[in-house]
Amino acid sequence: MGDRERFYDAEGLRIRTGREIKDVPREIQALAAIVGGLNLLGEPNFRIVWGWARLTLIGGEWTDLDADGNYRQTVGQYRWEPKNMPFDRWHLERWFAPETFGSPGDWHDYTKEVFNGIEFAALGPYPSRGEYEACYCFENPDGSYQELQSHVVETVIRAFQYQRAITDLERKQALKDREEKKKKADDDFAYDLVADCYPAFDGKPNVSVPGKEEQP
Repeated sequence: MGDRERFYDAEGLRIRTGREIKDVPREIQALAAIVGGLNLLGEPNFRIVWGWARLTLIGGEWTDLDADGNYRQTVGQYRWEPKNMPFDRWHLERWFAPETFGSPGDWHDYTKEVFNGIEFAALGPYPSRGEYEACYCFENPDGSYQELQSHVVETVIRAFQYQRAITDLERKQALKDREEKKKKADDDFAYDLVADCYPAFDGKPNVSVPGKEEQP
């Protein structure tokens, strides 16, 4: 992995690569954990990362060029590459549970890449502990670099939480509506079935004669 190998400090706040190094302010990372809460593993649901520092393992075919842009070689291998663009920005990442990515078998099938008869997992190993995915890039309105600010980080995380809460409510309401619709359909079917089994007037012959009332 060379100069792209990752190193974390004891609290996972610093990542060193051959690129630009940025430290996530401890108070900002702590705020993200407090506001966003913890996942089932006891880890933050949201975290802040620096673009160049967030690397991911990618496997498959690579074409290398020299410093002048001339072709040098094509190889099949795994490499650590920056995951979030733009690389020179702060990003908010959100944790997703393993089942979000399907089963290990599904992951193998749709990330498989073959080069010279060698099989690679194009997106790396199956995320058995879940995975963090970028959900927001901190930039100024003109797209320029923006320093991390506590109130901005908190606002963005709460916005995602609100959006998720609304989505959950809508999903629950949709399920409730579907169950009520199904129950009504079942009730109507049962009523029609019973009506078909029992003729009118409890099975007694009935002929309407004008001017004559039915005798008991």
